[in-house]
Amino acid sequence: MNSELLEHLKSFLVEKGGEALKKARDIVLDERLECEEIQKALRYFMVEYWNDCTTPSLLFLACEAVGGDSERLLDFASAMILVNGAIDIHDDIIDRSKRKDGRPTVYGKFGVETALLVGNALLMKGYTMLAEDLYRKFGREKAAKVLDVLKKGFFELGEAEALELKFKGRFDVKPREYLKVMHKKAANVDALMRAGALLGGATDEEIGLLGKYGRIVGLLSILHDDVVDMMLPEEMKHRIKYESLPLPIIYGLNTQKTRQTLLKLLQEKLVKATLDKICEVTEKAGGIRKTRMYMGKQAMDGKRVSSKFPKIQDKLNLILECLTKE
Repeated sequence: MNSELLEHLKSFLVEKGGEALKKARDIVLDERLECEEIQKALRYFMVEYWNDCTTPSLLFLACEAVGGDSERLLDFASAMILVNGAIDIHDDIIDRSKRKDGRPTVYGKFGVETALLVGNALLMKGYTMLAEDLYRKFGREKAAKVLDVLKKGFFELGEAEALELKFKGRFDVKPREYLKVMHKKAANVDALMRAGALLGGATDEEIGLLGKYGRIVGLLSILHDDVVDMMLPEEMKHRIKYESLPLPIIYGLNTQKTRQTLLKLLQEKLVKATLDKICEVTEKAGGIRKTRMYMGKQAMDGKRVSSKFPKIQDKLNLILECLTKE
């Protein structure tokens, strides 16, 4: 990925969402718990691990796209950071992910029981906070609409996670089958953008368009990770053993010329030489190229949506470009 473009995006996200992240951290750190282990785990997650400026930034952009005042969404954005953090911790437990991006996860550092309890605490704190904020600032009717949007989005995400579990250990998954589930898995970003648009006073058409953009961004984030994981032996090893296979390998397994070679490699001991060979065969099969082509088509759809919102079009396009650049 173009490093200058990536730094530009990081700076934008920190500038846009940094205040909401700081507030979310302060809220959690102000809690005083008798259990020292849970307190330490919460502090580790919020201070050293969870740097989620993307959630508030997308929420604010959706609000501003329709002429709304995003400053009113600060508390709601902080609450959503906690909710998404809880989901991330629970995902790590399901996937047995002890490390991510070179750092221990809460599950990896503190164990499954503590991770589960920390995730539950963040989920309850975040949801209670966002519901109270919505009813106080936006009234019963609008609050109910936003909560319904979030409920549907997170239920769809949960369904997608359950469907994805069925891909574990399978070498017969079809690309269309995988992409259908990943599309559902992007429901939380769709819901986030719809919520921001709703709170900004959007029309039904605008809400639908921004939800579509969120769905595309969520899907591109998943597929971006699939491509990146192909370049990281330890991540790829973990995917093969405990999670669904990345889309490029799925494409390779569905290519007649490379299927048998990949099947043999995937069942060997996953040492670095084997993992490198899997990557090499996948690339020869066009798995990475096909994945990037699909991502490119999604980004084009996203840009067609962003053109409807000229006030923030450049920011929406920046996110799409960073997710699809090599």
